[in-house]
Amino acid sequence: LEHSGVSIVSGAMSTALAGICLLFCKIIFFVKFGTLIIFTVIYAVIFSLLFLPSLMALFGPSGSCGDWHRLVHPLLQRQDEAPKNLRVKAHGSKLIQVEDEDKKKEDSIKDKE
Repeated sequence: LEHSGVSIVSGAMSTALAGICLLFCKIIFFVKFGTLIIFTVIYAVIFSLLFLPSLMALFGPSGSCGDWHRLVHPLLQRQDEAPKNLRVKAHGSKLIQVEDEDKKKEDSIKDKE
């Protein structure tokens, strides 16, 4: 989400701008088509930035599950990496807020001063 969010929002803005330009046409078909484009883009942005990442965090693959490299060629198989530290971890049906290690370090430095 950190890397793809910019691309999603940029693409949505340019497509919505094209839809807004269609709203000023005199031909009814173009006006309706522009409205369709705008509402489709709004729905797609909401789904791709809010709903889909939440589902992927809860039900997505973990470890080497879903790694297609091992299916193509065994030599391309990736080494197991250490798990990433997420800001939020899913625990059963509850979401638990996890503090960043950097924030903990900053707090400990401030406490020492």
